[in-house]
Formats: sequence, C-alpha cells, structure tokens
Amino acid sequence: MSSVCFSSDDKYIASGSRYPDNTVRVWERKTQKEVENPIILLNTEEEIYSCSFSNNNQYIVAGGNSGQILIYSIENLNMGIAIVTAHYDLNNNLSVRCKYCGKDF
Repeated sequence: MSSVCFSSDDKYIASGSRYPDNTVRVWERKTQKEVENPIILLNTEEEIYSCSFSNNNQYIVAGGNSGQILIYSIENLNMGIAIVTAHYDLNNNLSVRCKYCGKDF
C-alpha cells in the first residue's frame, strides 16, 4: 500500500497500491467493506503513488509512475471518467490534457 485517504464526509477510505496489484480500493468506513471491485488500471505497469477524494466526495483521483492522473466516480468505480496527462514546457508552464477527449485544461 502506498497511499491512504479519507473522504471529507468520513464515509469512505481509499488506498492505492503499487506492484503487484496496482489498484485503488475504496471501503465504507462504517461497515469496513469494499464499495465495489477495486479500480484496476489498464496499464499493468502503472503503480499508484497517491490517491485522494475530490472536495465534494464524488470522485477519487489517483496518480502514479506514468505521470497520468486517473479520475473515477465513486458511484461507478468500474469506469474511469478521465485520464489526464500533465506536462511542463521549457518555461515550466503546466498543461493538462484529457486522454479520452483530447481537451486541454
């Protein structure tokens, strides 16, 4: 396990892990049971270094060694909302692009 986070409403706990399973798992705090199947990344070489809940507790965000940021809805952990990649240019300006739609943020 490489990361643990709590939702701000105290309903959920999430953990991110590295090799060998490279998953993000979410539990209900009161029942201590997993919400759904763990988020298993499509790229098996991606290791999760950090995970966090959004301020409204509707999303979980995870990042790992590929530099991609994965965004999932708590209501449907089996389907990612977005995969964004972040890049710095020579002037240290950050650009973020959605891998699904190609939109820059």
